[in-house]
Amino acid sequence: MTATAAVRGRQQRGAPALTTLGPWVCAWIEQKLVHGEGDWAGQPFRLRPFQREFLWRAYEVDYPSGARRYRRVLWGLPKGQGKTELAAAVGCTELTGPVICAGFKDGQPIAVPRRSPNIPVAATSLEQADLLFGAAREMIRGGPLRSFCEVYDEEILLKGRPGRFFRTAAVSGSNDGGRPSFLCGDELHEWTGRKERVHLILSGNVAKRAEAWELDISTAGWDRNTLLGQLYTHGKRVQEGIEEDPTFLFDWREPSFEVDLSDLGQVRKAVLETNPAAGDFLPIDNILRRLRQIPEHEFRRYHLNQWAQPPERWIPPELWAAAGRPKQRIPDGAKVVLALDGSFNRDSTALWAASVEPIPHLELLGVWEKPEQAPPAWKINREDIMTAIEGAVVRFQVAVLGYDDTFGRLWAVDMEALQAKGVNVAEWPTRSISRMGPASGAFYGALKDHKLTHDCAPEAARHIANCVGKATRWGIVPTKSSPDSAERIDVAVAAIVAHDLVQRQLGSPGGPWVIAAIV
Repeated sequence: MTATAAVRGRQQRGAPALTTLGPWVCAWIEQKLVHGEGDWAGQPFRLRPFQREFLWRAYEVDYPSGARRYRRVLWGLPKGQGKTELAAAVGCTELTGPVICAGFKDGQPIAVPRRSPNIPVAATSLEQADLLFGAAREMIRGGPLRSFCEVYDEEILLKGRPGRFFRTAAVSGSNDGGRPSFLCGDELHEWTGRKERVHLILSGNVAKRAEAWELDISTAGWDRNTLLGQLYTHGKRVQEGIEEDPTFLFDWREPSFEVDLSDLGQVRKAVLETNPAAGDFLPIDNILRRLRQIPEHEFRRYHLNQWAQPPERWIPPELWAAAGRPKQRIPDGAKVVLALDGSFNRDSTALWAASVEPIPHLELLGVWEKPEQAPPAWKINREDIMTAIEGAVVRFQVAVLGYDDTFGRLWAVDMEALQAKGVNVAEWPTRSISRMGPASGAFYGALKDHKLTHDCAPEAARHIANCVGKATRWGIVPTKSSPDSAERIDVAVAAIVAHDLVQRQLGSPGGPWVIAAIV
């Protein structure tokens, strides 16, 4: 139901023409807030029609009590629609603006600020929570509200009266006993396993205060048996009239028809139907280009907001084999990057060279694996690895040697020795999902787009085949089938690092690699 239809329905029941605080909330956002990071950073916030429509619905109130109509709101959109920034703007408005109905006058609700607002931004990690909280921080720092708030790295406080806006993570026991006036749950598809219980506790806390409410934002997930899946199913049943829940607003964009991804016309139609920002601040060609770069299940989830289960294995064996060039070697003296992933006494260590060119070639320079019957005291031969690296430095023009951060802590002395010899070395955070997600997606896309070749090393094929795809908010990342699995994946991880280093040398995605000094 649109906001206009809702107004007409209330008129028919004898209620005032306007029973939503949406206009006041929208005006406050546009008058008091600025955009956070991005192309419009620091400029006055300008709401798009679909955002305005959503806010009108989310802030509907009952007549004549003035009570909030919805206590829980689930807003599901594809990636790139500005969900996080709008949620941040709502949080800022809940902290400072007119969000409570104090009655009606001349057929219109009277809006006033909250007393003692308490606003947690919740995500599955502090890193994720800071995406939304960081946007809110910049909206207030850069706009007219900065003189009314004390802005810190982890919280925003009102001056002169109680009021707090802060970030929190899904950690058991740390969220009990709160009394939030507004709760925002970010990327609900990631709240799985034990984290679902934490979210239920946070949601339960909302019920402790009058006029408190919860906004959950997300893109579609992959498992309907999760918290998000259950809410999605409940929302669909409410929409269809199968279940009744008048305090739950379910606003979910997805195609209204079965989409054949091999039909570009159907894909374009579905993209326009589900991506309200397409053609506005999100170029539609950028979305369509992703169809060639990522797996089908990722495209459906991220850009059509459809539920899609990822395949068990990260890269199909035939896709990896198709990029093989067994007789191709990187010429001596060529400009390359080196990528090292490994450990000191566990699993395996791998060293790749990758040519710095638009279609890089990967050559596996060495793999050191722990033997199956190795004694507990077994350790990797450091001299063998250092000899391989030094041999590569002699053979090639090495632009940078990237090594995983875990490896670096164990091998700091060796890395410092290489740096002293003039080798550019840099840590690459393989345990950071926010870095691995995009890098893994780019690696997969390069294989799919025939923009990457390799030397057909059997160890690489085995490690690639061992990788299981794990869905995250930053894309699919390769991982072991279980933490205790004996299947090794270090060669695959090092290949991703090598490809990412090449792209940075070529100026994409973030310009030439910035060397992180060894401390």
